[in-house]
Amino acid sequence: MVGFEYEYLLAMNINIELESWMYAAIASKAQDLGCTETEIVTQAIKLMLGTDESGLSRILDQLIDQKLDQKLGAKLKDLEQDLEKKLAQKLGGETHTDRIAVPKEIGNRSQLIPTPPKPDVPIIVRPLQLGDLVQIRDQSSPHFLEKLTIIKVGMLMATVQTNLGEQSFLKRDLRFIEPSVSETLP
Repeated sequence: MVGFEYEYLLAMNINIELESWMYAAIASKAQDLGCTETEIVTQAIKLMLGTDESGLSRILDQLIDQKLDQKLGAKLKDLEQDLEKKLAQKLGGETHTDRIAVPKEIGNRSQLIPTPPKPDVPIIVRPLQLGDLVQIRDQSSPHFLEKLTIIKVGMLMATVQTNLGEQSFLKRDLRFIEPSVSETLP
């Protein structure tokens, strides 16, 4: 209900030139119904468009979005042309389109977001196994504790050998440590 009250605060005024017979018809209809000429015209517009207030606001939002897209496209085109002129001046007449193929129109904004580079070494995910080295996450801080060896593996938990004996931890609290070359050599 708050939204409707807010919409009434945003009432807009419009001046319309009507022929005298049309104004007389609106005035007599308003008098017959006991309301103002503005209410009659508003109801007629709603009936003509076949929408309620929220529908009208959606139509207006779409129109505004279209106008903004047109203006933004024109502004981007102007900026691109200015940039090409500046590049041509700096490069001695050669434009960037001579060296790099650039799409004239980018329809999807997600194309503007660069994709992250793929790693050289593929990431391999495997379940924890007996003998794997892991670090235990300290519950009170974001840091991990010493490297320990897994001695038992369950579905959700893994058991490691610590100074205090065997202790079980949730797998999510363990970080797998890849053995270095020096650790794998006898």
